[in-house]
Amino acid sequence: MHMCGGALISSHWVVSAAHCFGKPKERYKLVLGCNRVLRPGPDAQHRFVKRLVKHRHVHNTLKTRGTILNDIALVELSEPVTCTDYVQPACLPDSRVALSALTDCYISGWGNTNPQNDHYPDILQEGKVDFFPRRNCSKLWNRPLPAMNLCAGLERGGTGTCQGDSGGPIQCREERSERYWVLGVLSWGPLACGATRQPSVFISLQYFRDWIQQQTKEEDLSTPVRLPVFARVSTPARRTPPPTTKPSRPASWLSPPMWARPTALYSWISPGRFPPPQWRSWSPPRPKTTRWYPRTRPHGWSRHTHRPMPWFHLGHPLQP
Repeated sequence: MHMCGGALISSHWVVSAAHCFGKPKERYKLVLGCNRVLRPGPDAQHRFVKRLVKHRHVHNTLKTRGTILNDIALVELSEPVTCTDYVQPACLPDSRVALSALTDCYISGWGNTNPQNDHYPDILQEGKVDFFPRRNCSKLWNRPLPAMNLCAGLERGGTGTCQGDSGGPIQCREERSERYWVLGVLSWGPLACGATRQPSVFISLQYFRDWIQQQTKEEDLSTPVRLPVFARVSTPARRTPPPTTKPSRPASWLSPPMWARPTALYSWISPGRFPPPQWRSWSPPRPKTTRWYPRTRPHGWSRHTHRPMPWFHLGHPLQP
């Protein structure tokens, strides 16, 4: 028979509401990793209670138009659970988590959805709710609520907690990290599920964080053990392009001649495209000079330019 809900905060500790445990600890059994009561499935894990720790200042003042003060309890499991995709510790919020920045908040449980027929569902139910300011919640219930309480529900009704959801968590998703924070456990609420203008009252785990660490001796209650399977983002495998071979530098006999290479100005305009030109020393062309060559024939000296002339231009005596 289902009685209450809870939240796994480490491999061997569960947090719940204190008013759920009115009998000896041997009368309770915990089932984790299932979403059906009658058929838990092969992924469910069953544990018994090794130690039950209630807050020593639990005080119920609901009948006097009050609340249940310090309605929190810790259950130590008989043996640690095995973390899988269906069983994972929840992350507790620290002082840096801003409640106003968390908008996607959900409740869940196997509570009685129809009090008239006493109907308890077999499949786990969930719903999205909004947080109420504590001052507005106090006015709606016409009773004072301390800082240890959180209020959540829908003002128009239709979605809310039911009888039997006590101890169950309210969890909110953080958009930037896809992480779910368990902000509280259900303490009390309306008799009918989703009543109009009657939000549910939760125990703030952020308020009792120091007490939880003191009792459990755990240090990493805000660090997720592993990423849930639904929060994992499957990235497509990147196609690795084939390796490209860099062309080797052409041989000297394949390089373009000097007259085909770009000038220095062109290489400055587009550097890197062509190799810089090879600077060479430049000298002006040699002017034409008049040289006198001695003749072997008896005609004296002959006048020549820098380019020698044929013999018949010199007036050879054998020519007619």
